[in-house]
Formats: sequence, C-alpha cells, structure tokens
Amino acid sequence: MPVASDVNLHVLRLLFLSLFSAVLALVLAVFCFLQLAVHKESTEQSLGDIEKQFVDRSRLNESQLRRLDHALANIRWNDRTLRQTHFNLWRAGIFGFLAMAALSFLSAFLINGKIRHGASAGREHAS
Repeated sequence: MPVASDVNLHVLRLLFLSLFSAVLALVLAVFCFLQLAVHKESTEQSLGDIEKQFVDRSRLNESQLRRLDHALANIRWNDRTLRQTHFNLWRAGIFGFLAMAALSFLSAFLINGKIRHGASAGREHAS
C-alpha cells in the first residue's frame, strides 16, 4: 500500500511533467510559426527568366520543345504542390502543438486542483 507522501510525490511529478509538456509544445508551436518561408522570387518567375534569357526555342525541334515544355510544367506543378504541402504541414504543426499545450496546461490545472483539494482535506481530517 503506497504511503500518502509517495502518492503526493507521484502527483507532483505528474504536475511538473504536464507543465514541462505544455511549455515544450508552446516552444514547438512558435518554432513552426517561425518556419514560414518567405519566397523572394517564385519558381514561376525564375523559370520564365531562364526561358527568356537562356533557352533559344527556335533552335529546338518539335520533340525537344515538347520535352522542354513537359519538364517545365512538371517543375511548376511540383512547386505548387510542395508549397501547398508545406503550408498544410506548417498549419498542422502550429495548431497541433497549441492543442497539445492546451491539453497539458489543462491536465496541470486539474492535477494542481487535486493536490490543493487533497491538502485541504488532509488538514480538515487532521483537525
């Protein structure tokens, strides 16, 4: 049978673990928020510049033009997909870690209430 002081020690450890988890989740949410990439120049704009300055389409035959246009279309599609995926993961990271922080703070609050209730009940019982 556990002694009351052992139980209190375990409850205090759980309280500190909940508080630590909450703070860690908040730090991770801030970290995710700061990872929002700022694109100075879009892939679309860069590809347009490359096409204008370095690709002489008049020197390519029809097959080469098709392959070039297909490759450029793939790059543009992949860039849009990557940007959308990055944004979704960014949002999920922030909201997920904020939810974890809220749940950890809530559990710490409930544990703290249990400790206070147990301490006041112990004082009344001792009287």
